[in-house]
Amino acid sequence: NRAVVLMLENKLDLAEAELSKAVLLRPMSGCLQLELGDICMMQNKRDKALGQYTQAKELVGDWPEPYYKIALVLKSQADELMKENKADEARKLYKEALKNASETIDKDPTFIPAYALEVELMRITGAKDEDIKKKLDKGAKVNSKSAPMQEMLLKQTQIIEEAQKLEKAEECH
Repeated sequence: NRAVVLMLENKLDLAEAELSKAVLLRPMSGCLQLELGDICMMQNKRDKALGQYTQAKELVGDWPEPYYKIALVLKSQADELMKENKADEARKLYKEALKNASETIDKDPTFIPAYALEVELMRITGAKDEDIKKKLDKGAKVNSKSAPMQEMLLKQTQIIEEAQKLEKAEECH
């Protein structure tokens, strides 16, 4: 498709225009909505990307991708709010991002990138280490033959263990 070629040539404005036309012609295509959202994200048009991903979710609600991409946008927006010292607003977006990351996994338990995002968001929103560990263990069981999942589980377990060591060291002082 022309939009993909334009995107690969880094002609993002033209790619967006092409996909916008395609969406007008096929407004019920979740794939086109996702692609248009991706191009908007590449241009740092987060609000527009969120709108496209939300439309895609409404069209193809059983797919995990719209939920995951919505979670990424919301996290990005929350990160930006944190930089602007707007912690209360950011927390709301982080929680909404976490909800979407969790829904991604509900839709497809083998969608491995969603686990990393979910765990990161759980940490940001103050989840307990044991809750994070339970989530990772569940993902590792479902994806027992996935090397990336096992690697992420190991890395996250190490992070939890380091945090626990730091807590114990602080308690001693």
